[in-house]
Amino acid sequence: PALRVDLVAHSMGGLVARDFSGRMVRRGLYGDHGVALLLTMATPWQGQAGAGLGVEQAPVVAPSWVDLAPGSEFLHSLWREPLPPEVPYHLLFTFGGGS
Repeated sequence: PALRVDLVAHSMGGLVARDFSGRMVRRGLYGDHGVALLLTMATPWQGQAGAGLGVEQAPVVAPSWVDLAPGSEFLHSLWREPLPPEVPYHLLFTFGGGS
């Protein structure tokens, strides 16, 4: 039967949702038979500097820090295969600043 999945994710969840979407697309599961929408909010697409610092300096490293560190293999792997045009992608972003 048809399976339609709309993914809405925040922060690191956006990275996980993009990874999941790519895996589904590689299996031909998109549109009305898989991932039909991807919406991410405040996702750290370039990684998170604190995670990189933790990987470099912490005596014990959480596995998620390795994936979230800027320049990680996981972050690079997210873009190896684009989403097909049939899967709309919407990005809500945030930024920090002085004004």
